[in-house]
Amino acid sequence: MTMRPVSFIQLADTQFGMFRNFVGLTKQGIEEYRRRGMTVQPVEPFDGFAPETERFEKALNAANQLRPEFVALCGDMVNDPSSSAQLAELERVSGRLAPDVPLYRVSGNHDASEGDHVTPTEESLARYRELFGDDTYSFSHGGAKFIVINSTVLHSPAHVRAEYDRQVDWLEAELVAARECSVERVIVLSHHPLFLEHPDEPAHYFNVPPDNRRPVIDLLSRYRVDAVFAGHMHQNNYAEHKGMLMIASGSVGYPLGKDPSGYRVVTVSKDAIRHRYYSLETTQTPASIP
Repeated sequence: MTMRPVSFIQLADTQFGMFRNFVGLTKQGIEEYRRRGMTVQPVEPFDGFAPETERFEKALNAANQLRPEFVALCGDMVNDPSSSAQLAELERVSGRLAPDVPLYRVSGNHDASEGDHVTPTEESLARYRELFGDDTYSFSHGGAKFIVINSTVLHSPAHVRAEYDRQVDWLEAELVAARECSVERVIVLSHHPLFLEHPDEPAHYFNVPPDNRRPVIDLLSRYRVDAVFAGHMHQNNYAEHKGMLMIASGSVGYPLGKDPSGYRVVTVSKDAIRHRYYSLETTQTPASIP
């Protein structure tokens, strides 16, 4: 299959409603987050969803200026999917994206789990699908294949084991089809990074636990997946395994590390995968996609 360069913008963790959690944050609260590997700061009181709205609008304005082939929103779109106000603001701002630029949504743990924001159930998955559509699907642009997975199911399948098994079988079928069609590049879009440093690392809040991760890593390696673009960490993280990039991108919304709120511009070609993270706080939108 002949491939042409494909450029897209990756967004993650708009998470409408999250900023509210940090209004009036104490020193003790800051220290508790630090012990969990997160860097946080107090937030001044505000109205509505002002911080999330401002950042998401800036990201979509950048997309409208750069004209990528599509925008991928890699999960945790809202903080609480039972909040009609959060969902309404997400949809209102999403409507600012130019109508001829597709927006592909990826389910996050806050979007597709129960109240603990970790554990999915049949009910929470049904709710996600009613609100946003399919949580596992694939699409193609320019001869590259993109596969969207539900990493919340992979992370915590205790109550949805059949969904985990179905997703792994479906993923293999998608990968087989891609290779049978001689697709040049295969990219996976996820919310959780599968690993942070290497595939054999221990379980961590930010990765997929080892027993759940291994079957997926085996498939991605066997079928030569080129990259996984994820979010969840609210900060940037870069790793690689057997030539496969594992990239967690910083958040559009509240940051949990040293990286500011931002967006990632990615160009996939036959020769290379290039990507760069742009701050929403200090960096001007580039004149064109690099």
